[in-house]
Amino acid sequence: MSESAASYYADQVKKGDPDRYHGALFAPRVARDRLLALYAFNLEVARIREVVSEPLLGDIRLQWWRDAIDEIYAGSVGQHEVVAALALAIHSADLPKKLFGQLLEARGLDLTEMPFETWPDLVAYMTATSSGLMALAAMILTPGANSGEIHAACQPAGQAWALTGLLRALPYHARRNQIYLPLDLLDKYRVRQADLLAGRMTPELGRLIRYLAQLARAELALARPLIRQLGAHTTTLPAFLPLALCESYLRRLERPHFDPFTHGPEPALLWRQLRLLWRGLMGRL
Repeated sequence: MSESAASYYADQVKKGDPDRYHGALFAPRVARDRLLALYAFNLEVARIREVVSEPLLGDIRLQWWRDAIDEIYAGSVGQHEVVAALALAIHSADLPKKLFGQLLEARGLDLTEMPFETWPDLVAYMTATSSGLMALAAMILTPGANSGEIHAACQPAGQAWALTGLLRALPYHARRNQIYLPLDLLDKYRVRQADLLAGRMTPELGRLIRYLAQLARAELALARPLIRQLGAHTTTLPAFLPLALCESYLRRLERPHFDPFTHGPEPALLWRQLRLLWRGLMGRL
Protein backbone atom coordinates (compact mmCIF):
# COMPACT_ATOMS: atom_id res chain seq x y z
CA MET A 1 0.00 0.00 0.00
CA SER A 2 1.45 3.38 -1.02
CA GLU A 3 2.07 6.27 1.37
CA SER A 4 -0.27 8.43 -0.71
CA ALA A 5 -3.11 5.93 -0.23
CA ALA A 6 -2.48 5.79 3.53
CA SER A 7 -2.40 9.58 3.66
CA TYR A 8 -5.68 9.75 1.74
CA TYR A 9 -7.75 7.65 4.13
CA ALA A 10 -5.98 9.06 7.20
CA ASP A 11 -6.94 12.57 6.09
CA GLN A 12 -10.53 11.45 5.57
CA VAL A 13 -10.74 10.12 9.14
CA LYS A 14 -8.99 13.18 10.56
CA LYS A 15 -11.62 15.45 8.99
CA GLY A 16 -14.70 13.28 9.41
CA ASP A 17 -14.04 11.43 12.68
CA PRO A 18 -11.43 13.45 14.60
CA ASP A 19 -12.03 11.86 18.01
CA ARG A 20 -11.29 8.35 16.73
CA TYR A 21 -8.43 9.70 14.60
CA HIS A 22 -6.62 11.26 17.56
CA GLY A 23 -7.21 8.15 19.64
CA ALA A 24 -5.62 6.03 16.91
CA LEU A 25 -2.44 8.11 17.03
CA PHE A 26 -1.49 6.30 20.24
CA ALA A 27 -1.28 2.96 18.42
CA PRO A 28 2.02 1.66 16.99
CA ARG A 29 2.55 2.71 13.37
CA VAL A 30 1.44 -0.50 11.65
CA ALA A 31 -1.58 -0.98 13.89
CA ARG A 32 -2.41 2.73 13.53
CA ASP A 33 -2.58 2.45 9.75
CA ARG A 34 -4.92 -0.53 10.06
CA LEU A 35 -7.08 1.23 12.64
CA LEU A 36 -7.41 4.24 10.36
CA ALA A 37 -8.36 1.97 7.46
CA LEU A 38 -11.14 0.50 9.59
CA TYR A 39 -12.33 3.96 10.61
CA ALA A 40 -12.21 5.14 7.00
CA PHE A 41 -14.44 2.22 6.01
CA ASN A 42 -16.83 3.09 8.83
CA LEU A 43 -16.89 6.71 7.75
CA GLU A 44 -17.64 5.76 4.16
CA VAL A 45 -20.68 3.69 5.08
CA ALA A 46 -21.89 6.05 7.82
CA ARG A 47 -21.95 8.92 5.31
CA ILE A 48 -23.92 7.14 2.62
CA ARG A 49 -27.18 8.84 3.65
CA GLU A 50 -25.47 12.23 3.27
CA VAL A 51 -24.16 11.70 -0.25
CA VAL A 52 -27.12 10.05 -1.99
CA SER A 53 -30.26 11.71 -3.27
CA GLU A 54 -32.56 8.73 -2.68
CA PRO A 55 -32.56 5.49 -0.65
CA LEU A 56 -32.16 3.26 -3.71
CA LEU A 57 -28.78 4.83 -4.45
CA GLY A 58 -27.81 4.28 -0.84
CA ASP A 59 -28.76 0.62 -1.11
CA ILE A 60 -26.53 0.33 -4.18
CA ARG A 61 -23.59 1.83 -2.29
CA LEU A 62 -24.15 -0.48 0.67
CA GLN A 63 -24.29 -3.48 -1.64
CA TRP A 64 -21.00 -2.35 -3.20
CA TRP A 65 -19.43 -2.49 0.26
CA ARG A 66 -20.98 -5.88 0.99
CA ASP A 67 -19.46 -7.19 -2.23
CA ALA A 68 -16.11 -5.60 -1.36
CA ILE A 69 -16.08 -7.31 2.04
CA ASP A 70 -17.01 -10.64 0.42
CA GLU A 71 -14.12 -10.25 -2.02
CA ILE A 72 -11.66 -9.45 0.75
CA TYR A 73 -12.57 -12.64 2.61
CA ALA A 74 -12.39 -14.56 -0.67
CA GLY A 75 -8.83 -13.32 -1.16
CA SER A 76 -9.48 -10.77 -3.92
CA VAL A 77 -8.76 -7.07 -3.35
CA GLY A 78 -9.60 -4.23 -5.72
CA GLN A 79 -7.87 -0.91 -6.27
CA HIS A 80 -10.02 1.19 -3.95
CA GLU A 81 -7.68 2.82 -1.38
CA VAL A 82 -9.83 2.02 1.64
CA VAL A 83 -10.65 -1.53 0.51
CA ALA A 84 -6.98 -2.38 -0.03
CA ALA A 85 -6.02 -1.03 3.39
CA LEU A 86 -8.99 -2.69 5.06
CA ALA A 87 -7.98 -6.03 3.58
CA LEU A 88 -4.60 -5.75 5.31
CA ALA A 89 -6.32 -5.01 8.61
CA ILE A 90 -8.74 -7.92 8.22
CA HIS A 91 -6.15 -10.51 7.33
CA SER A 92 -3.52 -9.33 9.84
CA ALA A 93 -5.90 -9.75 12.80
CA ASP A 94 -8.23 -12.40 11.36
CA LEU A 95 -11.18 -10.09 11.93
CA PRO A 96 -14.59 -11.82 11.97
CA LYS A 97 -16.66 -11.20 8.86
CA LYS A 98 -19.85 -11.34 10.92
CA LEU A 99 -19.17 -7.97 12.55
CA PHE A 100 -18.82 -6.28 9.17
CA GLY A 101 -22.06 -7.83 7.99
CA GLN A 102 -23.91 -6.65 11.07
CA LEU A 103 -22.51 -3.14 10.72
CA LEU A 104 -23.54 -2.87 7.07
CA GLU A 105 -26.99 -4.28 7.81
CA ALA A 106 -27.52 -1.69 10.54
CA ARG A 107 -26.33 1.14 8.30
CA GLY A 108 -29.11 0.23 5.93
CA LEU A 109 -31.48 1.59 8.59
CA ASP A 110 -29.89 5.02 8.15
CA LEU A 111 -31.47 5.20 4.70
CA THR A 112 -35.00 5.15 6.08
CA GLU A 113 -36.94 7.81 7.96
CA MET A 114 -38.73 5.32 10.19
CA PRO A 115 -37.89 5.70 13.90
CA PHE A 116 -36.94 2.70 15.99
CA GLU A 117 -40.01 1.22 17.64
CA THR A 118 -38.43 0.18 20.93
CA TRP A 119 -35.37 0.72 23.09
CA PRO A 120 -34.07 -2.84 22.32
CA ASP A 121 -34.23 -1.92 18.61
CA LEU A 122 -31.96 1.04 19.23
CA VAL A 123 -29.63 -1.05 21.40
CA ALA A 124 -29.27 -3.56 18.54
CA TYR A 125 -28.39 -0.72 16.16
CA MET A 126 -25.80 0.74 18.55
CA THR A 127 -24.33 -2.71 19.15
CA ALA A 128 -23.80 -3.28 15.43
CA THR A 129 -22.53 0.17 14.54
CA SER A 130 -20.57 1.22 17.64
CA SER A 131 -19.78 -1.78 19.85
CA GLY A 132 -18.92 -3.93 16.85
CA LEU A 133 -16.61 -1.28 15.40
CA MET A 134 -14.89 -0.89 18.77
CA ALA A 135 -14.41 -4.67 18.99
CA LEU A 136 -12.84 -4.76 15.52
CA ALA A 137 -10.48 -1.94 16.54
CA ALA A 138 -9.46 -3.77 19.73
CA MET A 139 -8.83 -6.95 17.74
CA ILE A 140 -6.59 -5.05 15.34
CA LEU A 141 -4.55 -3.82 18.30
CA THR A 142 -4.31 -7.25 19.96
CA PRO A 143 -4.46 -10.02 17.34
CA GLY A 144 -5.27 -13.35 18.93
CA ALA A 145 -6.68 -11.83 22.12
CA ASN A 146 -9.67 -13.37 23.87
CA SER A 147 -12.60 -12.26 21.73
CA GLY A 148 -15.09 -12.92 24.54
CA GLU A 149 -13.33 -10.46 26.84
CA ILE A 150 -13.12 -7.91 24.03
CA HIS A 151 -16.83 -8.18 23.26
CA ALA A 152 -17.71 -7.97 26.96
CA ALA A 153 -15.85 -4.66 27.24
CA CYS A 154 -16.99 -3.27 23.89
CA GLN A 155 -20.70 -3.87 24.46
CA PRO A 156 -21.16 -1.20 27.18
CA ALA A 157 -18.32 0.94 25.83
CA GLY A 158 -19.92 1.12 22.40
CA GLN A 159 -23.33 1.81 23.92
CA ALA A 160 -21.94 4.73 25.93
CA TRP A 161 -20.21 6.25 22.91
CA ALA A 162 -23.13 5.72 20.53
CA LEU A 163 -25.78 7.03 22.91
CA THR A 164 -23.71 10.12 23.67
CA GLY A 165 -23.24 10.65 19.95
CA LEU A 166 -26.94 10.29 19.14
CA LEU A 167 -27.82 12.90 21.75
CA ARG A 168 -25.19 15.28 20.39
CA ALA A 169 -26.53 14.72 16.88
CA LEU A 170 -30.19 15.53 17.61
CA PRO A 171 -30.14 18.81 15.61
CA TYR A 172 -28.34 17.17 12.69
CA HIS A 173 -30.78 14.28 12.54
CA ALA A 174 -33.74 16.65 12.80
CA ARG A 175 -32.49 18.50 9.71
CA ARG A 176 -32.35 15.15 7.90
CA ASN A 177 -35.94 14.40 8.99
CA GLN A 178 -34.72 11.46 11.06
CA ILE A 179 -35.46 10.35 14.60
CA TYR A 180 -33.17 7.83 16.26
CA LEU A 181 -34.74 7.98 19.72
CA PRO A 182 -37.16 5.01 20.00
CA LEU A 183 -40.90 5.55 19.91
CA ASP A 184 -41.51 3.77 23.22
CA LEU A 185 -39.32 6.30 25.04
CA LEU A 186 -40.81 9.23 23.14
CA ASP A 187 -44.24 8.04 24.26
CA LYS A 188 -43.13 7.43 27.82
CA TYR A 189 -41.70 10.96 28.13
CA ARG A 190 -44.46 12.51 26.00
CA VAL A 191 -42.08 13.90 23.42
CA ARG A 192 -43.84 14.78 20.18
CA GLN A 193 -42.12 13.72 16.97
CA ALA A 194 -43.21 16.97 15.33
CA ASP A 195 -41.36 19.01 17.98
CA LEU A 196 -38.24 16.91 17.61
CA LEU A 197 -38.17 17.21 13.81
CA ALA A 198 -38.87 20.94 13.98
CA GLY A 199 -36.04 21.49 16.43
CA ARG A 200 -38.31 22.72 19.21
CA MET A 201 -37.01 22.14 22.71
CA THR A 202 -39.60 21.12 25.30
CA PRO A 203 -39.43 20.20 29.00
CA GLU A 204 -40.39 16.65 28.06
CA LEU A 205 -37.45 16.35 25.65
CA GLY A 206 -35.16 17.80 28.29
CA ARG A 207 -36.18 15.06 30.72
CA LEU A 208 -35.63 12.40 28.07
CA ILE A 209 -32.18 13.77 27.20
CA ARG A 210 -31.14 13.72 30.85
CA TYR A 211 -32.46 10.17 31.26
CA LEU A 212 -30.51 8.94 28.23
CA ALA A 213 -27.39 10.78 29.39
CA GLN A 214 -27.68 8.89 32.69
CA LEU A 215 -27.93 5.61 30.76
CA ALA A 216 -24.78 6.55 28.83
CA ARG A 217 -23.00 7.25 32.13
CA ALA A 218 -24.11 3.88 33.49
CA GLU A 219 -22.76 2.07 30.42
CA LEU A 220 -19.49 3.99 30.73
CA ALA A 221 -19.20 2.93 34.36
CA LEU A 222 -19.75 -0.71 33.35
CA ALA A 223 -17.18 -0.49 30.56
CA ARG A 224 -14.24 0.97 32.48
CA PRO A 225 -13.43 -2.04 34.72
CA LEU A 226 -13.98 -4.43 31.81
CA ILE A 227 -11.53 -2.45 29.69
CA ARG A 228 -9.00 -2.55 32.54
CA GLN A 229 -9.44 -6.31 32.78
CA LEU A 230 -8.33 -6.83 29.19
CA GLY A 231 -4.95 -8.50 29.23
CA ALA A 232 -3.08 -5.68 27.53
CA HIS A 233 -4.91 -2.55 28.59
CA THR A 234 -2.32 -0.11 27.31
CA THR A 235 -2.25 -1.94 23.98
CA THR A 236 -6.00 -1.75 23.45
CA LEU A 237 -6.33 1.78 24.84
CA PRO A 238 -6.41 3.54 21.42
CA ALA A 239 -9.62 1.67 20.56
CA PHE A 240 -11.31 3.03 23.67
CA LEU A 241 -9.61 6.40 24.10
CA PRO A 242 -12.45 8.50 22.62
CA LEU A 243 -14.50 7.46 25.66
CA ALA A 244 -12.37 9.93 27.63
CA LEU A 245 -14.46 12.67 26.01
CA CYS A 246 -17.85 11.24 27.06
CA GLU A 247 -17.90 12.94 30.47
CA SER A 248 -17.48 16.38 28.91
CA TYR A 249 -20.11 15.73 26.27
CA LEU A 250 -22.56 14.38 28.86
CA ARG A 251 -22.04 17.25 31.29
CA ARG A 252 -23.01 19.63 28.51
CA LEU A 253 -26.14 17.61 27.71
CA GLU A 254 -27.15 17.56 31.38
CA ARG A 255 -26.94 21.30 31.98
CA PRO A 256 -30.14 22.90 33.34
CA HIS A 257 -32.25 24.27 30.49
CA PHE A 258 -29.88 22.79 27.91
CA ASP A 259 -31.28 23.16 24.39
CA PRO A 260 -29.49 21.00 21.81
CA PHE A 261 -30.99 23.04 18.98
CA THR A 262 -29.73 26.46 20.07
CA HIS A 263 -26.84 25.95 22.51
CA GLY A 264 -23.37 27.08 21.60
CA PRO A 265 -20.62 24.96 20.08
CA GLU A 266 -19.25 21.83 21.70
CA PRO A 267 -15.76 21.72 23.24
CA ALA A 268 -13.23 22.99 20.73
CA LEU A 269 -11.28 20.45 18.69
CA LEU A 270 -8.00 21.62 20.25
CA TRP A 271 -9.40 21.04 23.75
CA ARG A 272 -10.52 17.55 22.74
CA GLN A 273 -7.10 16.80 21.26
CA LEU A 274 -5.36 17.91 24.45
CA ARG A 275 -7.69 15.82 26.62
CA LEU A 276 -7.08 12.74 24.49
CA LEU A 277 -3.34 13.44 24.57
CA TRP A 278 -3.34 13.71 28.36
CA ARG A 279 -5.44 10.59 28.89
CA GLY A 280 -3.40 8.68 26.31
CA LEU A 281 -0.13 9.60 28.03
CA MET A 282 -1.62 8.65 31.40
CA GLY A 283 -2.79 5.35 29.92
CA ARG A 284 -6.32 5.57 31.28
CA LEU A 285 -9.83 6.69 30.37
